[in-house]
Amino acid sequence: MRSLRVLPAALGALVLGAGAVLLLANLAVRAATPGQEIKLFPGLHGATAPVQQPFGFEAVLDGSFQRAAGQLIGGRVPLHPFAVRLRNQALYALFRETAVPSLVVGTGDQLIERAYLDEYCSRNVAAFLPGARAWAGLIREMQDAAERRGQTFLYVLTPSKLAQYPDILPPGIPCPAAPLDRAGQVPAWLNTLRAAGVHVVDTVAVLSAAQSRYPFRLYPAGGAHWNQVGGMLAGQAVGAGLEELRRDGSFPLVPFAWRMSNKLDPFDTDLADLLNLLLAGAHEPMPAVTPEPPPSPPGCTPRRVVIVGGSFGNALGSYLSLLPCRPVVAEYEYWHRFHETWEQGRRVTRDKVDPAQRARDLQAADVVLYEENEQILGHSDHGRALHEFLLARPPGGTAGGER
Repeated sequence: MRSLRVLPAALGALVLGAGAVLLLANLAVRAATPGQEIKLFPGLHGATAPVQQPFGFEAVLDGSFQRAAGQLIGGRVPLHPFAVRLRNQALYALFRETAVPSLVVGTGDQLIERAYLDEYCSRNVAAFLPGARAWAGLIREMQDAAERRGQTFLYVLTPSKLAQYPDILPPGIPCPAAPLDRAGQVPAWLNTLRAAGVHVVDTVAVLSAAQSRYPFRLYPAGGAHWNQVGGMLAGQAVGAGLEELRRDGSFPLVPFAWRMSNKLDPFDTDLADLLNLLLAGAHEPMPAVTPEPPPSPPGCTPRRVVIVGGSFGNALGSYLSLLPCRPVVAEYEYWHRFHETWEQGRRVTRDKVDPAQRARDLQAADVVLYEENEQILGHSDHGRALHEFLLARPPGGTAGGER
């Protein structure tokens, strides 16, 4: 009987001792080889701000010293990822809540970024229109500036997951926007753009019209962006829009086939990965596409395409890279965050943007695509940066627009 009473204490001492040994080993490994560590479980997804250790008596009294010390030491314990995933799994399984403040769980375990939810549920067409008219005028100025240089300018509107599938709205969360405002803002914006004479491709309507044609949603449960089929449909619409403007045969339709696959694209799980669960949450089979491009014409001249947009823009670049006369495509995501190119059809991401290279690319482009998601209409920082560049740089000029 005595041995049974001692057993819990012995097990506890063993766990604490093992944890201490592993912690000291990890600290030694990190000191000897920075950036390396002993990992017993998969690392955690996402980024955290660097911990600043406060010192002094006041820091001890208000608990900030202890919290910072816990963050510094806890992250170095090899069991830390397991403990975090276990806590997150319990929160998700029991309450369908996440440990990530920027994510909410919608109906059917659909993950939604709170920024999209807040925008969708605060729509007000009457309040939106004055600013929309001014923004449409600036986009028309961009178009005119590009066309003065002999370039084709195309504005591409991309959809948000919640606006495409409003039935995933989390139950019990207030959504004060009137249904007419929720559904009416995008049509009002498109009317405003077209009244200003802007060349537009509306991929919001493209995906909405396609929903009934496929036995799956065009957005993954665990992702923020359209799946591969959605991306191809949007790319086809952009190619058709460019061909209508240029009529030079450079942007023919690229058909595709699809099949369901358990091998998921990173964009299919970008939100689910942030949950850091023990068991994969919001993962489901997704369609994988097989492009069927027409043969390359002999002696073709590749076009140069620059995309300035957000994260939906990379699907457009991937589609354009499939064209038979493969264009030279560069995307400047959010203007200054990432520089992406497609080399032999494969996307290459460079974290550092070279403003001089960006200026050269924009100056030499045959096509300038400006992509804007419906969630940021009228307050797109990358759009304003592009406007500043195009309006400050005359045809053939070299001054202005650098930043």
